[in-house]
Amino acid sequence: MENILEIKNLKVDFATFRGTAHVLDIEDLCVREGEIYGIAGESGSGKSILALSILNLITPPGRIAQGQVIFSGRDLLKLHPREMNGIRGEEIAMIFQDPMASLNPVLTVGQQMVITIRQHRKISAKEAEKEAKRRFEDVKLPDPDTTFKKYPHELSGGMRQRVLIALALSCGAKLLIADEATRALDVTIQAGILDLLRELRKNNGTTILLITNSLGVAAQMCDRVGILYTGKILEEAPVRDIFKKPSHPYTKALIDAVPTANLKDQRLPNIGGFVPDPIDLPAGCTFGPRCPHVMEVCRRTKPERIGIGPDHFASCHLAKKSGDDNG
Repeated sequence: MENILEIKNLKVDFATFRGTAHVLDIEDLCVREGEIYGIAGESGSGKSILALSILNLITPPGRIAQGQVIFSGRDLLKLHPREMNGIRGEEIAMIFQDPMASLNPVLTVGQQMVITIRQHRKISAKEAEKEAKRRFEDVKLPDPDTTFKKYPHELSGGMRQRVLIALALSCGAKLLIADEATRALDVTIQAGILDLLRELRKNNGTTILLITNSLGVAAQMCDRVGILYTGKILEEAPVRDIFKKPSHPYTKALIDAVPTANLKDQRLPNIGGFVPDPIDLPAGCTFGPRCPHVMEVCRRTKPERIGIGPDHFASCHLAKKSGDDNG
């Protein structure tokens, strides 16, 4: 499969009164056409900033200090704002975390769909309404005619999220960024939204960048997963390898923290310490202060990206190169 999205040497900083916060530092990340690629990590690891950077939506006091975001052969960071506006929604769409905050409360969801569709396609209001209702059917909203006339507050959380997915797909976007799209929903509604995303990939060939703080969701949904911490990809691998052969202590700690049916009365393991301040990151490995296997070299030297196996990389001094028994 060809890469639909390539991110190279992307750095994002935020200016604060205390100094510069280095919130994102992506050396190399590729998303292949038609796959579901997961970005997983704790809150504050830079997941949402990554999503906004792809759409070139970082605003002051934030700035994209350097890097490339190449989508379908074009560097999005070099495009004129007018060109970028044409790509947002039409070629790359995003589902945000909070469906209530993402919809306009004074317009019906149908009006919002029509406005979005007509911004990107030269069709009449009547044709846009017909397309909107078709999209409502695609995302399995009950009675599209009635839903079309409702305001966001009249819909449940799950229905609002489906409206957002319909909005995201209304112009035929090739890449869908789902930023913790099930975070505000209860478990049964979450399952329905995840099933819907799978169907969109299967039926429409939509490429999905799934951002989540749950490795359980990543295990169900993704083909490959990148583990993000302090704005850096610490490990990347096919989802099966992430769970069967995790090669970074942070990945292992996240997996251990996933609840299981066999937990019974035992306490869940937790990751000691705190995510470091992005204004004052450690000199070496940023996970070093919390790592149970930390060595002196971890405190001094940033680990390099090491190949573990096919499509499997880790940035850790403990990680072994494929076939290297001496580390």
